[in-house]
Amino acid sequence: MSPGTIDTPWWPRRTLPTPRRTRWSNARHSAAGAGRRGRPEEVAAVVALLLSDEASFVNGTDVLIDGGVHASFDSGSFLLFGQ
Repeated sequence: MSPGTIDTPWWPRRTLPTPRRTRWSNARHSAAGAGRRGRPEEVAAVVALLLSDEASFVNGTDVLIDGGVHASFDSGSFLLFGQ
C-alpha cells in the first residue's frame, strides 16, 4: 500500500513548507485526480478492503492511494520539484 499526501497534523511539520514548495504542492494536488490531499479514513477504507474476504485473491501488488497524483506526473514534474 502506498498512500500519497494525507492530511494529518504531522504533514505540515514534515514538509517544512517554503512558499515555492507550498505552491508546487497545491498546484500538483489541484491539477490531478481528486484535486486535494487524502483523508486518513480514505486510507483506512482501502486497508479494510484489503483485509476483508472480498480481497482474498489480491496479493503481491501495491495499491496507490494518492487521488491520482502519481498518474498525473510527467518527467518534468520531478525536475521542477528538485530545483
